[in-house]
Amino acid sequence: GMPFLKETIESILNQTYKDFHLLIVNDGSTDESAEYLRTLTDSRIEVKHQSNMGLCASLNQAVASSDAELIARLDQDDVALPSRLQDQVDFLSSHLDYACVLSSISRITESGKEFGSYDPDFSEEISDYKWGVYGCVVHSTICFRKESFLTLGGYRSFLYPVDDYDLLLRFEESYKVAVINKALVKYRIHAKAGTFKTFREMEFKTRYVEEMAAQRRSNKPEVSLTEFSHALNQVTLWEKWKRNINEKGRLMFRKAGLMIGEGEYFRGLYGLTVAFLLTPRLTLYKLLALRHQNESRSSKDLINR
Repeated sequence: GMPFLKETIESILNQTYKDFHLLIVNDGSTDESAEYLRTLTDSRIEVKHQSNMGLCASLNQAVASSDAELIARLDQDDVALPSRLQDQVDFLSSHLDYACVLSSISRITESGKEFGSYDPDFSEEISDYKWGVYGCVVHSTICFRKESFLTLGGYRSFLYPVDDYDLLLRFEESYKVAVINKALVKYRIHAKAGTFKTFREMEFKTRYVEEMAAQRRSNKPEVSLTEFSHALNQVTLWEKWKRNINEKGRLMFRKAGLMIGEGEYFRGLYGLTVAFLLTPRLTLYKLLALRHQNESRSSKDLINR
């Protein structure tokens, strides 16, 4: 988790809501994380050092071992804004029919520079999560009832790195889920993030997760990843080539955004150009969506002022 771990932990310790237990799982890290964690003295902190189990198994074990009714998750490179826990605890305490609440985010670069946000265009402060409207809300914003999580069976490790999206869709199928439409977490995007390292696997498994959600909602059984992959590949070479180009264009668009966020404008514009050449319609759509989002946010800021 280093070098971001210290800032992440301090963001929790500095919450306006003070009555919490911070469980930190060191899943066999090979950097200096363990040494840093041994310096922490806050009485609300519990650190578990273990041999590497993988993300999903570690999370499932951590949740099961907690005696708290509400569980909030934060990844080791993200930052919780000061009111994150207070806002989510207040919501779930006053809305007992909801099992889970998430929030919007602001995006930050490796150096911590803000460069935009995930901010759906909703006028109300809190909305019900709807599949197909929100998509995958960043999982570092999630706060859920432990009992509901265990009933769902927790994270499914074979779906890593989109186990979070799978869990969210299963939550929404069985319970009421809300999204607070303001940023409660700073979501860090950097070159070493899993989004970039496992992009192709994420694309494939995202498609699988969404297809299986549709299957369940139609009262049809899920198929295995192997079966799904086989069916997906029963297409022409032309279709496979188009899919590959689309994936490369989407990845380049994300990398370009990161470069521009870091102030590397020449490389960022080059990346946008490549993305446009690979996927012109998708790139234009995303750029127009970003422009609309920025205009909406400016209007809201003007109204608030």
